[in-house]
Amino acid sequence: MMNVRTGNYTNYLGYECQLFEVRTEVPTLEKDKQFSICYSSAENIKLDGFQKHAYADLFCKTVGYSDLKNAYTVKTFGMYKGVIVQVFGKRLENVNIVEVGTDNNYALKELDFLMLEESWYIKDVNIDEISEIWEERIVFQNFPMPEGLNDKVYLKK
Repeated sequence: MMNVRTGNYTNYLGYECQLFEVRTEVPTLEKDKQFSICYSSAENIKLDGFQKHAYADLFCKTVGYSDLKNAYTVKTFGMYKGVIVQVFGKRLENVNIVEVGTDNNYALKELDFLMLEESWYIKDVNIDEISEIWEERIVFQNFPMPEGLNDKVYLKK
């Protein structure tokens, strides 16, 4: 099963890592923001300064805004019965069911999508019913994109 991703990432020391903004109770100036950079322990790498996450199968490190050289957001999209949908992760392990969402009213009226909120419709579908799947990578906050990163990559065509 392909890895369906939605989230923020950075190329850190040559490795693609997930990126999470550390939340604070008060508004923070951009230069004072902190981020948690994480990678899966399944990656078989050991980067200096990263600690095993207490609850997830991740290694993480907290860095400051100025420590990040690049950052980007990944969203996965697909073509489901002629409608472009955003594809979200699997519902259950070892099952090919994913959630898809769209603002296309046709999906609500003709494809049995459910209205989650006004102008956003969702449905659980078998990933095999999605004819094309691709990732789009866009700028995260004001960080530059990593050099050589493609802004669109097909996972299934």
